[in-house]
Amino acid sequence: MTYTDTHPASATTRIYAKDGTHADHPFTEASRIVRTMPNDWSLNAPDPIGWEKEKPRYRATRELYPAPKERMRTEPPISEMGDPNTWQYAENRVAEGEIVETDCWPHESMKGENFAGRKIVEHFNREMKSRLARSPVLGGIVVLQNGFGSAPGPTPAILKPPSLKFV
Repeated sequence: MTYTDTHPASATTRIYAKDGTHADHPFTEASRIVRTMPNDWSLNAPDPIGWEKEKPRYRATRELYPAPKERMRTEPPISEMGDPNTWQYAENRVAEGEIVETDCWPHESMKGENFAGRKIVEHFNREMKSRLARSPVLGGIVVLQNGFGSAPGPTPAILKPPSLKFV
């Protein structure tokens, strides 16, 4: 066995195109392709088609209890609850290991069970809670906004300043 057989740089790496196709290259070649053409290739697999229409599912990693005041379920996420085992959007007690399917934000300790759930948990734990919308699901579609204008969607047109003419 030679050095190149065991060295990680000789390992095959899969890279992904924007359209979902993939190619396998030696690590150094794959790295070069991704570095020189970042708009065309990535080391990360693209998100599954239609994931934003999935109903989010989460697994409780510990026992969770409903918020003490019922009105809290109708409000945007609260940054900190007094009890770390309180889930703001729980209607009933949630047992450890129970799978919950909901359009509400998860508790920060929950784990996503499907792709939509994982994306929402990642977004929820990364962003400022007080700026989030009441729900990550709008009209049956997952919309991850942070309250600062990071909504996915159409890019606004770039307006050109009017041309000036001097007479």
